[in-house]
Amino acid sequence: MATVMKREWTYNGVKKSAWIVRYLDDAGIKRQKTFEKKKEADAYRDQVRQEILQGTHVAKAASLTVAELSEHYLRLAEDRVKDGRIGRTRLRVLTVATRRSIVAGIGRRVVGELTALDVEEWYRWMIREGKLLPPTAKERVQILKLMLDHAIKYKWAKANVAVEALKELRGVRKRKIRTFTVDEVRTLLESMSQRRKYQRDRYHAMNLCFVNLAAFCGLRYGEVTGLTIDNVDFNRRVIRVRHSMTIFGELKGPKTQSGVRDVPMPNHVNAMLRAWIDKYTVPNEHNLVFSTRNGQRVDGSTWTHQDWRVILKHAGLDNGPQRLRFHALRHFCASWMLETGWSVTETAHHLGHASFDMTLSTYSHVVVGGNRRHDMMERSVQMALPATALRPHPALPDARETQDA
Repeated sequence: MATVMKREWTYNGVKKSAWIVRYLDDAGIKRQKTFEKKKEADAYRDQVRQEILQGTHVAKAASLTVAELSEHYLRLAEDRVKDGRIGRTRLRVLTVATRRSIVAGIGRRVVGELTALDVEEWYRWMIREGKLLPPTAKERVQILKLMLDHAIKYKWAKANVAVEALKELRGVRKRKIRTFTVDEVRTLLESMSQRRKYQRDRYHAMNLCFVNLAAFCGLRYGEVTGLTIDNVDFNRRVIRVRHSMTIFGELKGPKTQSGVRDVPMPNHVNAMLRAWIDKYTVPNEHNLVFSTRNGQRVDGSTWTHQDWRVILKHAGLDNGPQRLRFHALRHFCASWMLETGWSVTETAHHLGHASFDMTLSTYSHVVVGGNRRHDMMERSVQMALPATALRPHPALPDARETQDA
């Protein structure tokens, strides 16, 4: 199956030697690889034999480098953008991950020779040299997995070594976003109730709409800026979520079918939107509810990096170890719904989640104080246990006596 042979020759009067591993791959093609030392040749022979038996061997000549695979994958991603299978935002994520991490870290490696240990070492390199947070580095490994799936399809690789590496990274999760408490939302809204000095009425009104749509309707920023007038039903007090505005100014549908949903509006949001549309909406290309005075889309990067930070600072909420993002209002909305009696399935549908698991794992935060939770615990115990079980045990002091002491 695979043999090691010694080759000797003379070059310019100097005797030279090398060790050659010759074998037939699983397609019956003759392959060979040369080594300076017999120990290296023997090790490669044993590796080839094992890989051929397992059906995972790919000769170096039949494979390509990770950098070449990445370029091929990005070209196909560009085609997917053209026919609408993915958005430009996704292409941007893939491009950044490829250029900054994949090509920079393992671009010269041959795809068919990558191992799970190589991927794990690359993950550590991204954290050490690339200065990425562990969750971000894990996302780059997941993108490599997609590329290796692509390589297997074209027979440039036989196994996806990133799968094994990701098993070792199961415990790496995104840090939960810092969300608003009830008191912080009240502080925010009280702060915004009065227009700041030199702030135009129109932008003050728009900021109020943005915050209330996120905090009480659970809309994402792109869903707010992509909201069209024809999708606001004031009579039924419902917002039909059908679009989202991308960072490139494209109005696209939600990422999943579950994102298409009808969201009920509280009375004050219904009145606020009606007043905005009557007074401030201007004609624009997509019939958007919110736009600039010239009918252009609201720039997301400018608003979230400038206006939102000013809003937080004015409310005194720009402190803490982690900055409160605008998206945290959506997290607050979900957590408050769960705390106030909404079922998990109702909350998941309201947010546009395909699975309620995501609602619980990502969006369930504690937004009420500990005293209320203690009260809830006491009521649960009293409902579950007989009255006799709740009396103090004779051998233990009465709780009231302990407190008095």
